[in-house]
Amino acid sequence: MTSSMPPSPDDPSMPPPSSARQGKPWVVPGAIGVVAGLVVGVLIGTFVVGGGAAGGGADADARTACQYIDTVSDDIEPDVALDLEEPTIWRLQAIGPLATAAATSDERYETFGEQGGDLYSAISRLDHELLFSTLEAMQESCRSF
Repeated sequence: MTSSMPPSPDDPSMPPPSSARQGKPWVVPGAIGVVAGLVVGVLIGTFVVGGGAAGGGADADARTACQYIDTVSDDIEPDVALDLEEPTIWRLQAIGPLATAAATSDERYETFGEQGGDLYSAISRLDHELLFSTLEAMQESCRSF
């Protein structure tokens, strides 16, 4: 005959309590706090300080991209692999999003933004020909600003 009473917690036949519920109780509120802080920081940076590179909007994004273009144009050579230990690859990768940000903020930079997308594609596909032709086109765009 079986007993209708639940087993005692000291019963050796009972498995130990689940450790999933014994985690750190501060993790979820802490994560929520971090996310909320990031959201507030982005909103303040965008609407109070002013968006764009160094707080200057589309013009500053375009200027910063053009400065990077000038810097990397002297640093890269055709058919030479880009080294992840050098800053050039990282600067190249910053140019595309900056150009896109400028185009998103101001339609005067629409072509520049498209060129930024082409540059990003060239980097991701390791297409040296497209990389150099896009950098040349972007340099021309920078001269026209």
